[in-house]
Amino acid sequence: RRIVIVGWSDLGPRVVEELDEFLGSNTTVEILIDPDKVDAADVRESLHASSIHVEVTETREGPEVVAEHAARVSFHEVIVLGYRDGAPDEADARTLLTLLAFRRVRQEETVGPVRMVAELLDQRHAPLAVATGADDFIVSDELTSLMLAQLSENKDLSQVFVDLFDRTGCSIELREALQYGAHKASNFGDIVLTASTLGHSAIGYRRTGTGEVKVNPSKSAPLSLTVDDEIIVVCPGITN
Repeated sequence: RRIVIVGWSDLGPRVVEELDEFLGSNTTVEILIDPDKVDAADVRESLHASSIHVEVTETREGPEVVAEHAARVSFHEVIVLGYRDGAPDEADARTLLTLLAFRRVRQEETVGPVRMVAELLDQRHAPLAVATGADDFIVSDELTSLMLAQLSENKDLSQVFVDLFDRTGCSIELREALQYGAHKASNFGDIVLTASTLGHSAIGYRRTGTGEVKVNPSKSAPLSLTVDDEIIVVCPGITN
């Protein structure tokens, strides 16, 4: 498995650490950085990986050249991080252009399907990230602000976040509706009750036909799901 990281931010070392925890020695992560934006030696010094193979490559070229360089060898995922040395608008503009370049590259037959994930610095640019074809994106400052706001209201949520973000803690998963008898349920409360008997917490559902996702739906409102739909649950994570 090969993963490409384009750009760098304070989030970078943590991303590499998480990849190292979940992936094995057959994974290569190539980090493509602009030496005018960050120092390569500092980047290498911040990396701590014991399983995956990490390469740091310097390039001053634009997004299209960077994407072509990445595509010289087959890869499965690209993660675009925003440089924080200037204005957020400039960083996000570079991120969006990079996503567009990789969207073109992944359409080539020799490359195949590539998952694109990006970090944005400004929430207002989220619709543009969707338009570029990004599969997932996060707004770092927005995410941090939301977590801090929730923790300030309820300190007990700290343990919830720790458990969800830990590899061996609980995970949020999509499970077959049939497992919870959702196709026979008259409302979401029935599904919550069935899930609880399995040690799971049902928090939403996804309609397979339309792709509609509903989180925290009313427990008493009428609901009609099929066996092909899915239930979003919090359930026990990986056990060793």
